[in-house]
Amino acid sequence: MKKNKELYKLAQVSIENYYTFLACLKTNEQSAFIEFVKAPIHGVKEDVVDLATYLEHGMNNTQIHLLDDPTLIRKFSSVRGTQKTSAHLTGLYQKLAILLELIERFIVYTQVLSDKPLRHRALVKGLKERNSNGLFLKAANDFRSSLNKAQLSVVVAEDKYWLERECYFRKQANHTTDPEVFDRNITAFELFNQLATLRNYLAILNRNIEDAQRAKQYDLIFNAIVEQVEQQTTYPVLIKLYIAMINILRTNNELPSPFYEAFKTSFYAAEHELTRTDQFTLVKICINHLAHVYYQLGEPWLKEMFEWMKFLSQKMLYSVEEAISDGEYLNFYVVALALDEMDVLADFEQKYSKYLSKEVKAQVLDLCRSYSLQRQQKIDEALKLLEDTFPPNSKKHLKYDIRAKELKVMLCYENVLAKEGEGKTIDDLERNIENLKKYCKRLLRDDFLTEQTAAPHRNFHRVAAKFYLIQGKETFDEKKVLIQQIQKLLTQKEPISNRTWIKKQLALLE
Repeated sequence: MKKNKELYKLAQVSIENYYTFLACLKTNEQSAFIEFVKAPIHGVKEDVVDLATYLEHGMNNTQIHLLDDPTLIRKFSSVRGTQKTSAHLTGLYQKLAILLELIERFIVYTQVLSDKPLRHRALVKGLKERNSNGLFLKAANDFRSSLNKAQLSVVVAEDKYWLERECYFRKQANHTTDPEVFDRNITAFELFNQLATLRNYLAILNRNIEDAQRAKQYDLIFNAIVEQVEQQTTYPVLIKLYIAMINILRTNNELPSPFYEAFKTSFYAAEHELTRTDQFTLVKICINHLAHVYYQLGEPWLKEMFEWMKFLSQKMLYSVEEAISDGEYLNFYVVALALDEMDVLADFEQKYSKYLSKEVKAQVLDLCRSYSLQRQQKIDEALKLLEDTFPPNSKKHLKYDIRAKELKVMLCYENVLAKEGEGKTIDDLERNIENLKKYCKRLLRDDFLTEQTAAPHRNFHRVAAKFYLIQGKETFDEKKVLIQQIQKLLTQKEPISNRTWIKKQLALLE
């Protein structure tokens, strides 16, 4: 009996894993996979094909019925001449293992078909292992020619290095009579090393990772690369742009950065020479930098930041991986609303809402709708939507939950003003401010936020608490003390979320 339970569990896990793989296939791939299973090269029996067909048809069912039906277990186990349940479960489990291996092969197969560089790699490697030197060299030359025509990126540079390494480290290479084979290997490695180093340095600076030893190491390498670039008249534009962005991030204490305008000019002049991924990466890092500048220098830099965001939207770069993150979607939405860019926002929604992950799409769109309702001053409707989608005790820890809690605070404050503190509006405001405080603490405690990433939200909480205290003051002089404290927070150039809303509320109090 115990053995049967273990086998049931193993089979259940295999089915769930298989359905996870099946769900990631495109609609037209699911039927193609059945044909793939049938292919003679795999040598599987007809009963494995039948099991694959059965599982495909049951994919949309909320319950997996296979293990609930002893008849089906016996049918797909293909075990004959025994009535023991364990034998049938073992047979079924073995066939599920075959299907899991085949679906992995299918994904690899379709990826190689659709990914030309990967196909080149597979051909070069396959010919090398088959000891066909002439065909190997032809495939290597074809791959090299293709890479030389491609837009340079870290990925392309890595492909170049891989290819030249394969060409050099082989028994039939003419190591003594053909120095080019070694030179190409070294040159490709140096290019890849430079690009990978610069890209990693960008990531370190963008994420503000504090590691003195690592920073010193990267500074030394960076300075050496810059010196080498300056000594040559021609150098890949991507490396120059990486260097320009690194210089911007290294001068975060000088705002605006003395390197920003040069980067902006160079980027727009050379964007056609960059892959879509590098365009997206450089612009995203630039946007992150400009958010920091906006905290320090105010409104004009929010508009400058949004110009870059519009570039990403217009060029369809937000969907560069056929997906848009909830954070990117919300950032665009909130900034567009703050700047009253409604036509641009409508175009963005039409383009990108379909790229949101199914798991978060409804929640993200509900939050965006709540922001829109706030803009229309439909406060009660917005609060109701937030309460339904993001209940107070929600513990999803998703990056937009904290936005929902901040929006509740803003709506409750606006409700206090609109209803002049009547009813339970003051109590609602106090409760939501306290809820935001506890939520920030929990995210910090559980390492979902760092002190740096939590700072804008914690400072917003401090401001909101002062807005709440203002409601209890009778004279303007008493209120003025709290107003000045809020203004001091803003002028100290601390990172504070919802800065535009705060300034609007301050203007109403003065």
